Amino acid sequence: MTVEQASWAGICAVGLTGCPSGPPPAAPAPELPSPEVLAQSATSSVTVVTPEVSLDPFYLLQDGRRATLKNVHTWVWMNAAQWTTLTPRVEVGPVWVQATIAPHTIIIDPNDGATAQKSCAGPGTPVPAGTPMDEPSPTCSVQFTQETDGGSWNVTVQVAYSVTWTGFDGTSTVGGTLPDLVSAPVTIPIAVLTAKPELIDPNSD
Repeated sequence: MTVEQASWAGICAVGLTGCPSGPPPAAPAPELPSPEVLAQSATSSVTVVTPEVSLDPFYLLQDGRRATLKNVHTWVWMNAAQWTTLTPRVEVGPVWVQATIAPHTIIIDPNDGATAQKSCAGPGTPVPAGTPMDEPSPTCSVQFTQETDGGSWNVTVQVAYSVTWTGFDGTSTVGGTLPDLVSAPVTIPIAVLTAKPELIDPNSD
């Protein structure tokens, strides 16, 4: 019983006129959140991540830096096991929402002042053994056009996730979309060189 209900019952108990018969009035039902609000809540309950990134060529220099070659197609791909969809769900009373947060695009920024940012649909393709260095990836590769001079470019890689949702507003099924989420950038320092003889394959014996 609320304070208002208790006060009403107490007043009527002393026999004042004007009191209705029967139990005191019921408290108003609490207002339920909209599905749109729950969709935002479901989305904010998870953190999207950048899966493990692989590149090729990706050599090890004598000084410990990693490197690729200028104007060569450097393949980029993600760990497929980490390229996963998230489905958070939130419920309040009869109202519920389940969001579907799915990775869809790799975003690569060479940060060399010359090479354009690259976007690739999907997780990329691992490079098959024996692939010529002038062959581009069928799904995701980047050509660095600016070589480094004793340093490295801080290449960043992120992933964009689409957000859709479905739910129930207490009466009918509803659904919608929200703006994409973008993972925090992973920074990969890369030296860009012009000649392969300066490089050592870290996988060689």
